[in-house]
Amino acid sequence: MRAEQQVNGVAHTFINQDDALVGGQAPARVALRRAISLAFDSAEELRLVLNGQGLPAQSMLPPGTYGFDATLRSEMGAPSAARARALLDLFGYTDKNGDGWREQPDGSPMTLRIAFTPDRRARASSEIWLKRMTAVGLRVRFEFAPFGELIRRSLAGQVMMWGFIWSASVACPTALSAWR
Repeated sequence: MRAEQQVNGVAHTFINQDDALVGGQAPARVALRRAISLAFDSAEELRLVLNGQGLPAQSMLPPGTYGFDATLRSEMGAPSAARARALLDLFGYTDKNGDGWREQPDGSPMTLRIAFTPDRRARASSEIWLKRMTAVGLRVRFEFAPFGELIRRSLAGQVMMWGFIWSASVACPTALSAWR
């Protein structure tokens, strides 16, 4: 007899690549997204919100799926507020007006908008996001809406960031084709 790990869900943070603030391939925008990823602590979210039921990801492929490599360790896989702050500083995301929040490299204001469904787990996650982004000087605003409304908004390009959990009985890339 052997035990097999079942994948019940994969948590993702969607970042709109067409968004004027966080999207695109300009080096400063890539640095901003990397800093956001470095600042967030998924292990903390797993521990406090999901009661330790999961593992921090090192890639897009969860355990139990083809191509998963348990030995892979991503340089972005370990949270570091210090590295996030240094990356933001390097690319000009600094507090230019002294209000305690970072501005864009051109000095214009910057607020991250993160969408969630209006449930207890999402609210608990939003508290962690607030704490972690505040620690690196990034202002954040939350938008709560039902799942279907968030799908509609994301397809219309109106969502900047969205944290959600995708689950299926079998983790299969073809299941994602319905989202395209």
